[in-house]
Amino acid sequence: KKVKRILIIGIYGSGKSTLADGLSGVLGVRVYDQDDIKYIRKYDKKRTISDIKKEILKISKRKEWIFSGTWLDNSLPLYKKADLVIFLNIPKYKIYSRILKRHFQRKKDGQKYIDRGIKSTYHIMKLVREYFYNTNSFITYEKHRGYFKKYAKKVYIIKNNKDIERLIRELR
Repeated sequence: KKVKRILIIGIYGSGKSTLADGLSGVLGVRVYDQDDIKYIRKYDKKRTISDIKKEILKISKRKEWIFSGTWLDNSLPLYKKADLVIFLNIPKYKIYSRILKRHFQRKKDGQKYIDRGIKSTYHIMKLVREYFYNTNSFITYEKHRGYFKKYAKKVYIIKNNKDIERLIRELR
């Protein structure tokens, strides 16, 4: 059976968007990114929770989609409708490295993204630390695992590039 609905989850810097774009190229399926749903104008004007839930529900009812994000409750319809949930369980050092690389690349490219300089990058790195170590944090590693164990039909856990290559071979 062809996989038509894919939910990609993981913390900031885990490679969700990169994987979603790659799978979209292979499968010819449209990508929806959490930030495109969260914001009316990217990284500036946020949607209300009610509007976010409406958008998520609309996406979940489509025949094909790839959705990448970190959300739990707001994306429950996606967990339930996904043919495949991909959990990016990437080593912490790699995540921190990617976040720093992204920061300096954006700076080099002159991008303006509600950037408070290194402070916003530091804040994201702090959230990553909380994801792994603070069980009281809103989104945690264990909460992600609990969600896909409870709601997902099929889960694929990615730890490295070999896992990605294997997944792409299986989906072709």
